[in-house]
Amino acid sequence: MAEGEEKTKENFIRLLTFITGPVTETLHLYFEFKVLNSVDFVMFLDNHKHTLVHQFIHPCTECCECKTRSPGETKQISRLTPSQFDLLFETDESKEIHGHKRTKGPQRKQICLCSISAKRTTSVDFMDISLMSAVLTSCCPPGSISGNPKWIKDIKETRNLIAHSPSDKISKSEYDQKLSFVEGSLLNIADVVGPMFLKMTKEKISTFKDSDLLTIINKDLKKNNNDNIRQILEKFIEEQKRTSKLLEQQNRNLAEKTEAMHAMISEVFRRLEEQKAITVGIGEMLFDVKTVVQNELPKAAYPIDKTVSHDPDVCYVEWRLATPKKWNVDEIKEALENTPSLIGQKFHIEFVYKGSLLIQTKAPMFLLQNYKLFVEAVESFLRHFVDICGLDTEVKTIVKVELVVSKEKFASQHLDPEKMETSTFACDPCSSKKHSSEAIQYCYQCQDNLCQQCFENHNLNAAFSHHNLTSTGILTFENNCSKHESLTLDFFCVEHDCLCCRACITSEHSCCHKLVPLEDAAKDVKQSVIFQDISFALSNIAKTLDTAITNQDENIKSLDGYDRVAISKQVASHKSGIIKRLDELEDKIRQDSYYLKEEQKLKSESSKKKLIQIVKPIKHMFDQVNIVLKYGSHKQLFVLLNRYKLEISDYENKLKAILPTLKTRKITFHPPDNFMNTFISLGSTRLNSMQYNADYQLPRMQQVQVPISDKSIQMTSKFTLHSKIEIKRPGGVWISSIGITDENRLLLCNFYGRNILLYSEKGDYLHDCKLSGEPWDIAVLSGEDKSVATQPHQHSIQFINTKTMKPGSTHSVPGDCYAIAVVNDKICVGGHQGYLYIVDKQGQYITTVRVANAGRIDYLHSAGPHDTVYYIDSNHMAVYCVNLEGHRRFRYTPKDLKIIRSVITDKEGNMYLAGNSSYNIQRLTPNGKFLDVILDEGNFIKNPIDMVFSNDCRKLFVLNQDKNNTYVLVFSCL
Repeated sequence: MAEGEEKTKENFIRLLTFITGPVTETLHLYFEFKVLNSVDFVMFLDNHKHTLVHQFIHPCTECCECKTRSPGETKQISRLTPSQFDLLFETDESKEIHGHKRTKGPQRKQICLCSISAKRTTSVDFMDISLMSAVLTSCCPPGSISGNPKWIKDIKETRNLIAHSPSDKISKSEYDQKLSFVEGSLLNIADVVGPMFLKMTKEKISTFKDSDLLTIINKDLKKNNNDNIRQILEKFIEEQKRTSKLLEQQNRNLAEKTEAMHAMISEVFRRLEEQKAITVGIGEMLFDVKTVVQNELPKAAYPIDKTVSHDPDVCYVEWRLATPKKWNVDEIKEALENTPSLIGQKFHIEFVYKGSLLIQTKAPMFLLQNYKLFVEAVESFLRHFVDICGLDTEVKTIVKVELVVSKEKFASQHLDPEKMETSTFACDPCSSKKHSSEAIQYCYQCQDNLCQQCFENHNLNAAFSHHNLTSTGILTFENNCSKHESLTLDFFCVEHDCLCCRACITSEHSCCHKLVPLEDAAKDVKQSVIFQDISFALSNIAKTLDTAITNQDENIKSLDGYDRVAISKQVASHKSGIIKRLDELEDKIRQDSYYLKEEQKLKSESSKKKLIQIVKPIKHMFDQVNIVLKYGSHKQLFVLLNRYKLEISDYENKLKAILPTLKTRKITFHPPDNFMNTFISLGSTRLNSMQYNADYQLPRMQQVQVPISDKSIQMTSKFTLHSKIEIKRPGGVWISSIGITDENRLLLCNFYGRNILLYSEKGDYLHDCKLSGEPWDIAVLSGEDKSVATQPHQHSIQFINTKTMKPGSTHSVPGDCYAIAVVNDKICVGGHQGYLYIVDKQGQYITTVRVANAGRIDYLHSAGPHDTVYYIDSNHMAVYCVNLEGHRRFRYTPKDLKIIRSVITDKEGNMYLAGNSSYNIQRLTPNGKFLDVILDEGNFIKNPIDMVFSNDCRKLFVLNQDKNNTYVLVFSCL
């Protein structure tokens, strides 16, 4: 089971045990304190026997106590099941009173309530949440007890949703949401009982959250009366035991491999100690390299720690360079940190320290086993280092380099605060007067460090009373303009979404009418969209980096077990004829094998995971068919087969998409056919690679909400016709869609011409790109010089290089494909019958999503950063917003818009819809609320087909198809 599946299953079990454990216990105490109120539970049941019996038996059947009211008046609020009724009551027919029970033929007309009594062995603890909710609803009218009945109802519905879920897995976000929801209702109930009970409940919840899951399960098993829940928990414990045994076996295997690894590492370091110093000349620059082999790292003035590497194929190399005075160490450090981690083809940079220059790297262990190969790698690293950092090699320079090689990993640490010298800050006002005094406070508005005296004088000035002060060294934020360093940033330009000083206004913003003082722009910034976006972006990037680093660490550990022994034996069988060349060629084979390992396991595991996702529903359908075949009628079987027909077709399509990708993978050695070729090569190992799919959502950055009453700052108020672009090509055109590149060039899908036309924003024809099929819709992959178009007749999508206008790869999708949109790191393709096909940015198929009750999806547009899209349903003539799981957010059905043909958004997220037959364009809020009609026939809109904004939203391009004339109207947005 993959780690992600284990985590989602643990989330499911933890939430289930929270509800059956702390939640149920608290509800039992609430029932005793607020409902029973010192009354015995058995007596309570006897007092409400009449009501509860009528919840079990149909209210139209009278009992012997129904004398003063009609049985039809008994309102069935929450019917009890037979098993629930038997937990509370028992029937003794010997206690029936003659005449109380009446029948008419097989039909009961009246029952004897005297024969039914509450069980003397029952107690409050016997009730689960569903039964307790039924009892409270039936016996306690609204207002008769403290608290809101909705709290218990919310808990019950969550419990039923979890306990009867077809899947035993939930995501972390869904777990957190449901846990918070149930916890809030539970604390509200506890608060009704009293403050001490509320405190006790909070402690119980805190203990649950801190407890180990298996401990919670074992505790819950002892007192849980629900057989279904007991089976779920027992099954989970058995799976954990099997996993534990498997881990024990893996640990034993790891210990054996580690012992062999240490023996090999010792031999490698013995060889390296015998090597000589290395001299590398690059132009007039000479690197004098001395190699030091260490098992223990030396003590240093700067902080480093070490951790033993368990990878036998990796060693760690620290480059200590005595930097010449002319070198700019800051620029060198920045250049190295911004370059890809692999330098010189062999060394991976892990850490760069600026003092004297120190570079920590790791490299393949086989480099150390061949002196010639090691020298070549060192020379390659230094040449790349000089090239990347732009160092001057025409000046005679000798650079001493100490190369520390270790089997232990170097890692940076934080400095010890107790050992750091304390820095002091000088008082700025005193320094300007040529006095020297130590500052104790910093004023953000004045941007001055203040000593004690200046601090007191500052506070006496009433004009400074609103200034923000803090201890020196805590806030060192500068508010100076990067272009005019002597001036502070005092304004915000809404039009250009940037900060500016007074000099910036004169030089760059003299024509801007939307300049806002920084104090006004920053008002309520902590509640603004930009603060939320930046916080989300930082958190998201940190989480993604942590996940990616963990993923790479796991890859390194998991690939240790590839079959090196078999390859070594095959290589050894060919040694006799080429003994003089064997060491060098064998090292090459080891090197190639080292780079091959990663993809071979990951690809098979990925394929297996996709197949497992299909196994469970197919097995369920197979079992159901067999059951109905054996026990059901022909009618039931016919209904079931027709119900499964479409589902099986879906799974067949998924399986057809997966099967061609399956491969039998094994790392093998391939000797050459001709023995003489052995002197050139011993053979090869082959490498397949796959892009790591990071779960990273690109945030949508928005500017701060500027509190200005002028609505035009927030939303474009005027669209003025700027120009008209005629679309004419030899052979004619039929344009189905329009897109725009990062350079504001227009991409037009010429459907019958089977090509993409490229126009400048001024209307000049530039180029075209011939495709393999008829393009219907196009989407641009921002920042990648790439776009992708749908080809519905071929059931495929095709990529286009928008810089060269050359066609790229073509990829099939499972069904009809018309609409297309890029949604964060995925591509969403829309077809008929409400299907959305999700592929990655390389065109690889991921999954199919069925949107319930949807018709033809002809147009799509990304709805924001949370994996949502707007789509036009041509069957229902409505616009919907759904997420990529097919769940609907909202629907909008326009009244004055006929045949909707396009949906786009502006910078503020407002939505725009084009009416092809009504000759108009509407604007809506991001939530689907009508705002206004921005353009109509009076603005020369006629049969609009599609539209697109320029990247800065200052221009709107509207594609019109008037009879045989195709043209684009360009509107300025003011």
